[in-house]
Amino acid sequence: MQKFSNTYRPQALTRVKLELGLKKLAEIEKITVTPEEIEKEYEVAAKSYSMTAKQLKKLIPQEDIEKELTYRKSLETLRKETLKIEG
Repeated sequence: MQKFSNTYRPQALTRVKLELGLKKLAEIEKITVTPEEIEKEYEVAAKSYSMTAKQLKKLIPQEDIEKELTYRKSLETLRKETLKIEG
């Protein structure tokens, strides 16, 4: 068990730090997700799983979709700002 923990701990820490950073960026930049964006994400994801959006909504809570979309938007904001600095 210790070997397993030692193997995945660095990845887990990196993931947690990334999520915390993206969450803070979203808060500072006031990044939000609209209900329409959430619905569209359900539809796109449902197609990839060969199911309906209604079926997928039973499996994946809206909060999870909203969090994922917020993180994506935060990453995109970060990428654009980085390009401006490097540009």
